[in-house]
Amino acid sequence: MTAGRRYLLFLAALAGLTGLLLLAGYLPTRAAGGRPALFAMALACAASFAGSALGGLPIALARGAPSQGLALFAASMILRLLVVGVAAGALALLAAPPKEPFLIWLALSYLALLFADTAYAWLALRAAAP
Repeated sequence: MTAGRRYLLFLAALAGLTGLLLLAGYLPTRAAGGRPALFAMALACAASFAGSALGGLPIALARGAPSQGLALFAASMILRLLVVGVAAGALALLAAPPKEPFLIWLALSYLALLFADTAYAWLALRAAAP
């Protein structure tokens, strides 16, 4: 499988996992905070999705030796954290969602998508190994 195809499958997995998070959290979030909390949940999940999608690029674009795997993984995780931080900050300032549900869903979605990011990095770097 090519690196580009593997990355597209990773994006599809992220979209599916994000959709599952939104479905699973819809009723409890609406019950706890109403429509504003649902808006905050959607924004937080979007920030995590963007961070994961962009964080996967160093691994997808890697052309180096498989021995660079740890450095690529570290670069991927740092980029992911920076993108999520900047996106969450911008969304918090511009859209002003309710803080509590936004922060809760930012943490939940970040951790859930971290699983997908780690699995993608492991599979992609393993496939590049001789």
